[in-house]
Amino acid sequence: MKRALFGLLIVACGPAVAPISLVNPAPVPPVVVDVLGPTPALAPVVPFAPPVPASSRLTNGSELRLLEVHNVPMVSVTLAFNAGAFYDPKGKEGLSHITAQMLDEGAGKHDGSALAAAFESLGTSLHIEVDADAAYFSFTVLKENLAPAVALLADVIQRPRFAEKDFARAHGLWVDALKARADDADSVARVVMRKVVLATRAPAHPWAGTLAGASKVNLADVRRHHAKFYQSSIAHFAVAGDVSSIALTHVLESTFGEWKHAPAWRAVTAGGVEMAPARLVVVDRPGAPQAVVGFARVGLAARDASLPGVMRANIALGGSFTSRLNQDLREKHGWTYGARSAFSVSSSPGLMVAWAAVQTDATIDASKALLADVREFAGKGLTDDEVSKTLATMNAEFVRSYSTIDAMSARLAQHAIFGKPLDADVQLLKVATSLDRSALNALAKQYFATNEGTFVIVGPLERFRARLSELGLGDPQLRDAEGEVIK
Repeated sequence: MKRALFGLLIVACGPAVAPISLVNPAPVPPVVVDVLGPTPALAPVVPFAPPVPASSRLTNGSELRLLEVHNVPMVSVTLAFNAGAFYDPKGKEGLSHITAQMLDEGAGKHDGSALAAAFESLGTSLHIEVDADAAYFSFTVLKENLAPAVALLADVIQRPRFAEKDFARAHGLWVDALKARADDADSVARVVMRKVVLATRAPAHPWAGTLAGASKVNLADVRRHHAKFYQSSIAHFAVAGDVSSIALTHVLESTFGEWKHAPAWRAVTAGGVEMAPARLVVVDRPGAPQAVVGFARVGLAARDASLPGVMRANIALGGSFTSRLNQDLREKHGWTYGARSAFSVSSSPGLMVAWAAVQTDATIDASKALLADVREFAGKGLTDDEVSKTLATMNAEFVRSYSTIDAMSARLAQHAIFGKPLDADVQLLKVATSLDRSALNALAKQYFATNEGTFVIVGPLERFRARLSELGLGDPQLRDAEGEVIK
């Protein structure tokens, strides 16, 4: 009786299309329900038109680029100099970095602490950054505090104290930071990739310098570097916010107008004989719980005509959360928290890099997958879906680039350093969004091919040494955390 009742219940709960065997019931496939619902279709892309700044020259020869934005009473100022790592003397790598860092260690009537307090009293702080091409000094402040903040910046640039005790402290902190860099696998990977791939180009060393270079830099070097490179003739003011051109020019002329120098520098060009880099490089980190794996090759320069399209194509490979690399290494296999690809941009060709921090046990499998993803991307190009997504994503990224005045100021400053025209972003976005699938695929084939370049692994060598041959890249070259070959 119980058996018959059970049979009736089954029939009552489902469609009566066939008799059901109670002895060996046929498996019923599970019904997968996406609780979030179907993936929404992409909305039509509304083209973004980047604003174009006004441009002028101060009486001291400095360039001024200004975007007036009057929705909030704030102003963001960036002062940039052609004084980046390109101009580090050989053997004193990092001189540009430590020179910039020394400028706010005391200037004018303020020592370092008083200077920081003076900026803080105006509701802001001074941010200093050095990259391959330039040194950047920036702050964002209430409109009413613009003039006194610019006056403090003028002290920093024109009247640094360069006291011995301040240099000793700053130099010690610099060396400590360089030593700590060796414990960060991601930083080590970037250092080594640059050193190996850009070996005969400038600069192949990390922008913050090297331990060997730091050991040779003294205060006299800093003073000479400042005198040579911190000149009005190679200075660029990039400003965005609630200020008119007339008011801003008055503020800048009253603080920087008398600051004049004759140019005494020249651009550095890459030298040396081009050499093929090692195909496989390993930096051993015994006992590390994870490894960083990555492929790097020479990329493009900031003014390369192919840059807009390559930026868009890269979104599909590793420039977004839904990119191929992230979906494969993170979402499909769970080897990493994130896999990505990017192009470093400078006045000379930088790097194309695809990388991820992965579980140590997955080092070789993740390396093979990453290489395969890049090779397939270069060989087959983008899908129709990726073409649509990259168009929408790139447009959105440009919207974000102009969503805050500090982002605007930084972008204007970088364009000025590269000597780009005022409507650079208008032209870049116009070109990038006009490319069809065939054009994007041609760029993918040219700039993402893995037949040139280097694969780098930073991790515990003994955990994966036996499987390195599976990568098909030959014997590994061992290097240390600063990219030097271990003999």
